[in-house]
Amino acid sequence: MAKYTGRQFNKGISREVTRGTQRVPQFWLNTTELTFDEKVELVKDETTFGVIESQTDASLVKTFAEGSVSGIINDDSFGLVLNATFGTCVTTASGTAYTHNFSVQQNAQHQSLCLTTSEPNASGASSRIFTLMAIDSLEMNFAVGEFPSYSFGFMSNVGSSTTSTVSHSAPDNFKPQDGLVRISTTYAGLASGTSYAVKNAKISISKNLEDDHNIGSVAVTDRLNKQFQVTGSLEMVYDNRTNITELIADVDRSLQLRFTNTDKIVGVSTNPSLTVNLAKVKLSEVARSIGNDDIVTQVINFEGYYSLTDSRSVEAILINDVVNYV
Repeated sequence: MAKYTGRQFNKGISREVTRGTQRVPQFWLNTTELTFDEKVELVKDETTFGVIESQTDASLVKTFAEGSVSGIINDDSFGLVLNATFGTCVTTASGTAYTHNFSVQQNAQHQSLCLTTSEPNASGASSRIFTLMAIDSLEMNFAVGEFPSYSFGFMSNVGSSTTSTVSHSAPDNFKPQDGLVRISTTYAGLASGTSYAVKNAKISISKNLEDDHNIGSVAVTDRLNKQFQVTGSLEMVYDNRTNITELIADVDRSLQLRFTNTDKIVGVSTNPSLTVNLAKVKLSEVARSIGNDDIVTQVINFEGYYSLTDSRSVEAILINDVVNYV
């Protein structure tokens, strides 16, 4: 068989309507990197048989798959990633422009996905489909001179054969010049918050995934998320001690990252956009880089918290022409 590069490895995802049940891809992902393998766990027989070898046999007791996907944030397929990360999606329509609001679902069973892979050496009928795919972590990166990007880690069941027809569509990517970073004293004030000149921004979400594995099967029954944690960082030019003062004073802030694609119109006059709001953040570190021949910069690390006042911690709002993610 012919050898091939990773660019020829196709990946499609869909929302599972019934948890753990196969579904054809809703989107074929345009990714930059994929790490993905099927794995097993073995239990070893270490009983003694009069010899010094440490073990005489092993039995398979668990099967699963895990990996990570990286890509450029666009205004369509990324909605499925947000749905599986946050757990809840509420969609409203204004003509043919659709606003999808992703919020943290307050339980241990966030939305699961179905992953389909199609390899160059496999026929259409020999693709693989992986059910009960759950996102364990999501990182969103925004940097000057680069497309906004994402990377998520996931786990799923091992695959089975399926028939698939790969169909990629041209993505509408957000660009660095589309972005805006705002910081406000309150969540309600984010829309009019102070804009910051930021070179790099990162938001990381960790869900601390755990397998629900029970007697009677080598496959897991479910995948459950536990504590939902948000961290991030901002890099900017250092010009005063404001952020250091807020760090020491233990000040609460609200933070917004917003990207608006002004090159595209959905509906009558709406631009696709992605907004990430953190209702309550506290600075955990302000690290300055003070090189003799360099402009002094600062990296501000922060953590997100649940705001009792606003009844939320973090939310994402995606506006596009996708009718829904059901």
